[in-house]
Amino acid sequence: MAITRRDLLRAGVAGGLAWTSFGALERAAAGMIGRTRRTARVASGDSVLVVVNLMGGNDGLNTVVPLRQYARYRDLRPTLGLARQRLLPLTGLEQDFAFNPAMSPLSRLFTQGKLAVIPGAGCPPDAQGLFDHEASAQNFLTGTTYGSAPPSTPSGWVGRFLDGLAPAALPAGISFSNAPLLLTGVTSSPLAIYALSGFGVYPTDDSEANINVSASKFYDGAKIADTWTASQGPIARMVTTFTDDGTPELYYNFPLGNIADPKSPHYKDMLDDWANGKYRKMPFTKEEIAADAEEHIEIGPQ
Repeated sequence: MAITRRDLLRAGVAGGLAWTSFGALERAAAGMIGRTRRTARVASGDSVLVVVNLMGGNDGLNTVVPLRQYARYRDLRPTLGLARQRLLPLTGLEQDFAFNPAMSPLSRLFTQGKLAVIPGAGCPPDAQGLFDHEASAQNFLTGTTYGSAPPSTPSGWVGRFLDGLAPAALPAGISFSNAPLLLTGVTSSPLAIYALSGFGVYPTDDSEANINVSASKFYDGAKIADTWTASQGPIARMVTTFTDDGTPELYYNFPLGNIADPKSPHYKDMLDDWANGKYRKMPFTKEEIAADAEEHIEIGPQ
């Protein structure tokens, strides 16, 4: 039988609200996998699930505002909180949730029954890496709570679902990003297309983990090109080594700076080094950190 977007969203709601370390999203999709295995093949006219994964910070409480806790919301956000009269209540849930006023196009889709919202989806309090951006992103992509230290090779919760589909001429999952983990299963891998403008056959020189990997088309229409023209490459590099006594050393080359505030003098103080290929040494020892620090702050009990 065909799997529709509605089926997957319904399963996703169950998984999003009951996330456990055993992978509730994976279990939510398991029922659909079982139904699919009883069918020789999925109908050719079946819907396509498109996942847009925004890799960055999002203020969830100002995206979908909880109206039943609105007073508490404003107490905690006297400045950032949105005025109630500006909000867009969700049709049918006018007393419960409202969209940010900038989301009127999505509000219309919700009213038409073409958009679902899963509020409060997240990791349990004992998950690894709750205050680590990279580890938290890993948890959401894998549907587990191991953070950046999984006990085995990580796989995505959508990828594990795709493991149960019958083989086809092309992989069931197609990734248009440089982070295809969500669509990577235990036994299957997605087709990864990093740039449509340079779509072709690319050398990998090892794996995606290699810092020298770049998407380099070496076939130019009718013949193999004499040179490779890189269309993608690393934006930053870190080189690690050890001294004779075992002390770790790390040298890095990174654009911009360490602070995201454009008004800070450290917002782009490494840009020239990056442009010129100059590496900086990362301070490791207490003495190195103290010598490189602009100020010293001690925190202790009162």
